[in-house]
Amino acid sequence: MLKFPFEEANELLDDVDIVDEVMDKGMREYTRLWLLGVTDGIYREMEARREQV
Repeated sequence: MLKFPFEEANELLDDVDIVDEVMDKGMREYTRLWLLGVTDGIYREMEARREQV
């Protein structure tokens, strides 16, 4: 049976700097991926319109 180290996890979560850093990196990566998706969508629309002309 796997025992998860809840005490250690709680101690890490209590360290606000670590949580802030992880959240900051996570949000930065999420935003980057979202922008790539939006850019890809715009590019595909432009290519489709160009092919129609």
